[in-house]
Amino acid sequence: MIDQNDSYISYLITKNRSEYYEQRKKKIEKFRDRRLTAINKLSKKKGWSFGDSNPYFNDVFNILPNTQATNSKEYRKERRKYEKDVISKFNLIK
Repeated sequence: MIDQNDSYISYLITKNRSEYYEQRKKKIEKFRDRRLTAINKLSKKKGWSFGDSNPYFNDVFNILPNTQATNSKEYRKERRKYEKDVISKFNLIK
């Protein structure tokens, strides 16, 4: 018979949560790596240096390090939110 006291149940819940977050963390890292690889490949193909003039400069240094996206759809949502935040901060300064 399986021990189903409160401590065992809370242990299982904690274990399942930690496994879920570890899997999600791996998916996020995998997405970041794929995105960076694609940006590097495109930049080399187009002959862009990796400075301020690169169209993906902002993505790499501001959005990707803080993203929680695991796919392109989620990333686009985060990117739009970031752009709206930047615009609203700029309008507050004026």
